[in-house]
Amino acid sequence: MPSCFRLVHAMKVTWDNEQSQRMHEGWHRLTLYNSEMKEIAHTHYSCHYGMDVNAVDLDGDSIPEFVVSLHIGPATGPAIRELKVLRLRGSFLEELVS
Repeated sequence: MPSCFRLVHAMKVTWDNEQSQRMHEGWHRLTLYNSEMKEIAHTHYSCHYGMDVNAVDLDGDSIPEFVVSLHIGPATGPAIRELKVLRLRGSFLEELVS
């Protein structure tokens, strides 16, 4: 993450095996960390084929918003993606646009 961002120092996207087994679908988890590498927020998305996340300061407050592209599928044929824009609100991620 760029050093100009406040509050959020790093982010990580992982396959969430526990959530995937419980929901019988493919789930990924987006986790945000502070400068001490302590988790400050996370969210889950059903997207069996992966997700891309970019941190961008859209409103100029030095706190990044997160542009998320969910790879919905299918495995063959044209790619289907869902785009979301998230903002950190305390200890949760608020969806601004989907």
